[in-house]
Amino acid sequence: MLLREMISILLRLLILLMLLSPLIAYVIYKIKQAQGKCCPSCGTPLFPFQHPASKTIQQWKQGGYRCRNCGCLTDLNAKQIPAGPYPKRSTLLLVLGALNLIPLFCFLLLILFYLFYLKPNG
Repeated sequence: MLLREMISILLRLLILLMLLSPLIAYVIYKIKQAQGKCCPSCGTPLFPFQHPASKTIQQWKQGGYRCRNCGCLTDLNAKQIPAGPYPKRSTLLLVLGALNLIPLFCFLLLILFYLFYLKPNG
């Protein structure tokens, strides 16, 4: 009985690791991408993550950073770029809403798979 419980726990941890591995890989990628890059105006190290509402259209298309100290915009090579227009709020909410529906749909499919395929009789 103890061996069966240990195997069950290990399988659950393995499944959790498989589900979280894309997120872990993305975080590592973003941190390595911004590593060693500093703001051209004030010299502050650039933070790899930025709130979606504070990104300009150019940053959405090409990538880039906003300095937390002075607020200047940079591209991915840490070169200063001029401030451009921001996306419309409705467009931003629509895109972020759609991106949140994708994992929700996948989670729902996993639940349905569990209920109707793995445990068909309840």
